[in-house]
Amino acid sequence: MKHSGRGSSGRRAARKAHHLLRAAGFTDVATEILGTVLSGPEGLPAVLNLAKGQEGEEITAWRDDQRRRAAEGRLFLAVPVFVTSAQVIA
Repeated sequence: MKHSGRGSSGRRAARKAHHLLRAAGFTDVATEILGTVLSGPEGLPAVLNLAKGQEGEEITAWRDDQRRRAAEGRLFLAVPVFVTSAQVIA
């Protein structure tokens, strides 16, 4: 499956937030990575959303494979969340 590019600016923003806050004069900048793993059918909508708007035999086969994996309990989706905090000295 080819990456559609959607959301790539959001990923870059999450990675740069720490440095951007420091450059803006914030202090005590800290970044934590929280996350969750979905390994059952509950993760299927999010996985299928990755191919939203894409068509073709390869994508159809990929979607079918993800549905099969979910039905067999073999789907794996890791979702990282970057949380950055800082203080302002007034």
